[in-house]
Amino acid sequence: EIQIRPGTSAIVSNENDEILLEKRKDCNLWGIPGGQIEPGESITDGCKREFLEETGLEIEITGIVGVYTGPKKGFPLREYPDALVQIIDIVLRGKKISGNLEVSKESHELGYFSRTELPPMVPNTELILKNYYDNTVGII
Repeated sequence: EIQIRPGTSAIVSNENDEILLEKRKDCNLWGIPGGQIEPGESITDGCKREFLEETGLEIEITGIVGVYTGPKKGFPLREYPDALVQIIDIVLRGKKISGNLEVSKESHELGYFSRTELPPMVPNTELILKNYYDNTVGII
């Protein structure tokens, strides 16, 4: 059985225009902080909750980067313990309001990275970041 699950994440930068990424424990690669939207939750509320849980930062949502899905477009199905899943990843733009960086149980570490010095990332994060930096909206 294949399930479809909506997820949301946010790209947040610091005063040096470096973006915040997390090194995930599930794949040992760097990715954009976020997670699954819960029933009854809006996209923005889910994004703010997940971002706070994974980074310790409260954010406001300032826009959209894109909506990414599509196994035939480079966003493969993912195997989870309970199902094979097609993720619909809604990536937003965010701005830090308050808080201090705090690594969650889902991550090895958090770090800010410049556009020219990005770490090894979750597949297709480059495409999402291209939309972010080019200020274009990606829909896949």
